[in-house]
Amino acid sequence: MAKKDNNVNKVEKTDDDFQYEVARKVVVPQLKMTDDVAIFVRFDARIVTEAKVGKGGVPKLDEDGNPSTISTARVIDLRTGEICTIVAGIGLVSALKQAYAEEGYVGRCFRICKRAAVTGKRFKAYEIDEIKDPSAK
Repeated sequence: MAKKDNNVNKVEKTDDDFQYEVARKVVVPQLKMTDDVAIFVRFDARIVTEAKVGKGGVPKLDEDGNPSTISTARVIDLRTGEICTIVAGIGLVSALKQAYAEEGYVGRCFRICKRAAVTGKRFKAYEIDEIKDPSAK
């Protein structure tokens, strides 16, 4: 059963006294990448890397004490046509940036398969194939 969102139809106020009422919450679903299962996507926007933020807006830190980051991208799931967000691992980000200058991967379609972790390796490998857009016939 769907959980009722208590923020819908509630009057809110910003710091500068602007008042608004939330009519509907819109959430972009996340397309999860499972080890050894391919996804088929078209990138709608460039990959964005941001600092991970914990409770209270405090930046999360990695094991070395450096600010931890997360990379995400807005994509179209080619199987369903749904707009989704993917979390892009460092291996995927670096491969796409190396192969496509100046965000050249945006607007292109791909088969992406995240491989299972390899013992002794810090990052997962990705198998990436650029594919023809199935909607362009």
